[in-house]
Amino acid sequence: MRSHASVAACTVALVVACVTATKPAVQSSKACSKIECLKGNEYWDANCEDYQVWRKIFQAGATGAPGGKYGQCCDTFKCVQDPANPCGGKVCAADTLEEATDNCNNLFPEDPIWTSLQPNAGAMYAVLKRPALNKAGRCCDEYTCRTNHTLLCENLVEKTPCADAATCPLGHYAEVVRAANPEEKRCCDEIRCVADPVQLCALRDDSRVCPTPACDATANGFNLQTVVTLFQADPYSGRCCPTRSCQNDLVAICNAERTRVGYDRDNLCGTCEIPFIIEEEDLATGKCFPQWKCLPKPNHLCCGFDTNTCSDPPAGLGDCQSVATNPADEFFGPCCDQYRIVTNSTCVCDAQIDTMPNGQCPYNNSATLFQTDVCDADMPGAFYVKVTGANPDQGRCCDSFSCVPTPEELLRRIQKAKGPKVKATTARP
Repeated sequence: MRSHASVAACTVALVVACVTATKPAVQSSKACSKIECLKGNEYWDANCEDYQVWRKIFQAGATGAPGGKYGQCCDTFKCVQDPANPCGGKVCAADTLEEATDNCNNLFPEDPIWTSLQPNAGAMYAVLKRPALNKAGRCCDEYTCRTNHTLLCENLVEKTPCADAATCPLGHYAEVVRAANPEEKRCCDEIRCVADPVQLCALRDDSRVCPTPACDATANGFNLQTVVTLFQADPYSGRCCPTRSCQNDLVAICNAERTRVGYDRDNLCGTCEIPFIIEEEDLATGKCFPQWKCLPKPNHLCCGFDTNTCSDPPAGLGDCQSVATNPADEFFGPCCDQYRIVTNSTCVCDAQIDTMPNGQCPYNNSATLFQTDVCDADMPGAFYVKVTGANPDQGRCCDSFSCVPTPEELLRRIQKAKGPKVKATTARP
């Protein structure tokens, strides 16, 4: 077996052999001996910036190294970014927000004249999009450009002014349909021109006079018509002038008509009549006269009556007659004296009694004598006397008598009419 020392010695020999086998052989030409090669630090001092470090990219004698025949005599170096200073030497497009804003407004860097003609020149501004982190890829602040629409609108309106009331026709005014909103890219108010009727009417030819009707009809000293305005001037309805017309004055017309016929309300009826108004006049509605009828004067019944037509008092009266007079009453009637013949019934009866035997009434008006002479003649006590007293006014000058059966007599007559009472009989067995 091999000892540990022998193994280690063999390993070192193998490594040396491997290195010797892989390292390219440096040309041993005389040209390489005359070339003075730069070391890495010397190369950095001569060629690199402070923010760079040197890197060997090809070893002397390496196949494919630049430099041709003699390039293989020296190591090849290159300046690269120092990893510890990744942002060294970086030049930012803008270091401040103001610089970034200037860059945003420099629309055409090669053509400043064309830039100045753009409406958004000066209306751009920068905002920080992403701040620098001092590492690779984030060495500078990143900005983005935005548009100030208000400034942009001001620039656009300066070149193309907005339409306003001055752009509307005469007699019109501007009405804003939609207000300006720069953020919505509307730099001007959207307007429409609206006619102003009042101003349009005011702009008429001054020689035009609004028409006025001739309402000059008259009668009996009254003006029969008046001027009325049917519609007031209303420019918004297309009427610059009021609409006028003639209107009949019904009160004046009625007064003229009453004057024409000589109307006198106090003398509508005759001297013995008074007017009864059925319906009053109403001049304002054209009812010029009342509706009436004539009635006799109250409490004056005989006004105008001809008293020559009245009759004379009756003549040729009897001994027991006289004349009663109902005197005429001019206010309540009758209009003539009225007469009637009055007969004195007592006088008539006295005369009639004087013609009776002994100048007395039958039975001398004695019910007792009539009872004795007539009622008790056949059946004393069966009757009583009914007396009807004298009443000359009813033509009865003396008392009259009549026999009236007593209740007992009436019962007797009933029993007599029924016959004798039959006794009841009992049949034998």
